[in-house]
Amino acid sequence: MLLSTLLSNGQTLNQFLVSTDTQHGIIANPQELNDLLAEYELEPLDFTSEEAKKEIQFVKFLHEVTGETFKEEMYWDYQDALSSQALEEILDAAMENNTTFQQAAEQYVWENVEWNPEYETLREFYAGNPGADVDDEFYSELYYEYITHNLNINTLLHNSAPEDLTIYFGKSWDDEYSDIQARYNEPDSSISTIETPVEWLIETQGYSVTDVYDEAERKTSKFLTTLYEELYDYDTDLSGMQLVAIPDSNDFEAILAVARKQGVIKATTTFGLFNRIHGGGSGLSIELEKDIQLDESAPIHEATLAYSNSSYDYSPDAVYGLVRKKFTGEDLSEN
Repeated sequence: MLLSTLLSNGQTLNQFLVSTDTQHGIIANPQELNDLLAEYELEPLDFTSEEAKKEIQFVKFLHEVTGETFKEEMYWDYQDALSSQALEEILDAAMENNTTFQQAAEQYVWENVEWNPEYETLREFYAGNPGADVDDEFYSELYYEYITHNLNINTLLHNSAPEDLTIYFGKSWDDEYSDIQARYNEPDSSISTIETPVEWLIETQGYSVTDVYDEAERKTSKFLTTLYEELYDYDTDLSGMQLVAIPDSNDFEAILAVARKQGVIKATTTFGLFNRIHGGGSGLSIELEKDIQLDESAPIHEATLAYSNSSYDYSPDAVYGLVRKKFTGEDLSEN
């Protein structure tokens, strides 16, 4: 390939073009390229081989069809969007591979969305150059040597939103389904040593568990008031309930940061107690007073983005009818 040709100064042709800020399209005009090499006192290149001629012909074609940019861009209609199931897969991949959400989304699109500009380009090239040899392997390699791709992933993510974004705190449901009931709603709960995520939430707001039961404290605190109501006014049995947050956000990097216990849950976020297995819960109406800066001590179990309404797998919107049609809020941030 011409771009890997070694010049008399020890650079490859590609390195030379980059260092001189010269577009690759100059290869379509060999004389102009050799004139440029001469300006830098470099030896001219020989373009007389059949392979070089084939490459020059193809580069001329790429120069024309890409509008001199040598770029292929994915077009997304305003209605194109990633499903919440896909967004969950992307979130899991970003967590597992330690990438940004955008990077994981790009990989997901490459693997799951049918887009083959290489095939279309070669087909168009052969159609417009009937005398050219049909050599898919050669031209495919050239295609990827010269062409860069832009998936416009930010546009696709802008069009996308979670269906029912929910953050679960604690452990898996099977491991703690009775903990909140035992800690806060049993006759001996006042002396219980069972640990739940509720104590962590209380601490983030600058209070202690004893403050929850102090009527005077509750009168001056919307957090204590709404937490007390969540525990005692909506349901007499807290079995199966877990602490959840139901933030309004389509900032996927912020969602990822929170899932990693590195972001911020803003005070505008609603918390509550929810039973995802049996499809029930309390009031989902705990109001915060302070932002929560997350760290490794945060008992986040998982973040889910999809709506679910099946036996033993419910999301809050399916149970409460929250009508979360489009997430546009800023309840989460990266820092």
